[in-house]
Amino acid sequence: ENCHHNEVNVSINDIYALLITTFIFLVLFPLSMHKKFRKNHWTLSQYMHIAAASLYGIELLRTPFTAHCWYISTPFICAYIIDRFIGIFYYRQSNKGKIMCQYNIDDKYILLFMNIPD
Repeated sequence: ENCHHNEVNVSINDIYALLITTFIFLVLFPLSMHKKFRKNHWTLSQYMHIAAASLYGIELLRTPFTAHCWYISTPFICAYIIDRFIGIFYYRQSNKGKIMCQYNIDDKYILLFMNIPD
């Protein structure tokens, strides 16, 4: 309970949560989605976006005043983690994938459409 007698009490934990959330939404997410940054640093932008989403998810689960997020966010975070592991281990190790279409954009980039049957 942060409010007593019309006064708001802010702890170090509240300041940290506010700062980290502000940094995530004003720096990390916009930078990871910026067109020029993604064009020049695609892999870094993807990892930055994943790190920002993970930090925000951890922050939601860490803070005690958002206990409702434990029940709302946890299944989605778990589904995301499971999907990432499936993507890393199953899709890369599976021989079932078939290349449906391949476009050579330039010397460094290829757009590849794959079909991975169930």
